[in-house]
Amino acid sequence: SSPLPSPPFAAQQTRPHPGQSPLAPGSPMDFEMQSYPSAGSSSTNAYASPSTFTASSSNATETHRNSADWSMSSPVTTPLVMIKHEEYTLTPDQERFLQQHHHHPCLWGDCRQSFSNFDALTSHLSEDHIGTGKSEYICEWTNCDRRGRGFGQRQKAMRHIQTHTGDKPFQCQVCQKRFSEANIMAQHMRTHTGEKPYKCTEPGCGRQFSISGALTIHRRVHTGEKPFKCKFEGCDKWFAESSNLTKHLRVHTGERPFQCPYVGCDKWFSRPDQVTRHKKTHLTEDEKMALIMAEKEAEWRKRL
Repeated sequence: SSPLPSPPFAAQQTRPHPGQSPLAPGSPMDFEMQSYPSAGSSSTNAYASPSTFTASSSNATETHRNSADWSMSSPVTTPLVMIKHEEYTLTPDQERFLQQHHHHPCLWGDCRQSFSNFDALTSHLSEDHIGTGKSEYICEWTNCDRRGRGFGQRQKAMRHIQTHTGDKPFQCQVCQKRFSEANIMAQHMRTHTGEKPYKCTEPGCGRQFSISGALTIHRRVHTGEKPFKCKFEGCDKWFAESSNLTKHLRVHTGERPFQCPYVGCDKWFSRPDQVTRHKKTHLTEDEKMALIMAEKEAEWRKRL
């Protein structure tokens, strides 16, 4: 089969220009898109079987709006595109190009509107679905693993939605990681610079942090404050961090929302760190050694 033509794009471009035609005339547009491991994955079969999304150049928008079987790939997956009986494995740049320039569907509840770029989709979600002035913001994205658990702040709900749409327009120029918001990338940059501008003022402590939220949580070590209480009857546990309360609640509910992504493994876990530890059991000896070396290097950099 012939190679897929490389699309025109700029290295730093993250969204199409208004009115830009992303594909040259005559480019094959009938395709089937599936979610597969991102480039650089240590295993060629690392992720579970994907769901499928189909579209056609002649009726792409209508197909987008009517299909009930879509699944948007998350930020940890990238598409493999099959052009009418011919299969191509895309380069990372081609994958990004397709993600950025093809239609972006809204999978909120029964909504199946399609948009030409992330900005339009995000605006639609913000205005038509998320809204404002609510006491709780619940994600209704199809197959959302939060299962109806809401957010107290609108900003957190919008940030969560980006895990579904995959919109990460801000890129770190050091390690190439991508982020959904500029301020999150700014916080990330401190992992490279080592900057820790937030210092604990408790006498004798002096610990410093790269983000203000970490300092707020740390201060509770000194004050003993635990503002988050378990809601289950008969349980009187309180927590200093909301994330720890969330983990604790699964002791009562038995919920295990995090699945091992390896094909053939059906294990589920209550916390993402448990999945991280479990995934190491699937690694080869060489992969385990490489991971150990990477962890040691990361620890060494933290001490600089």
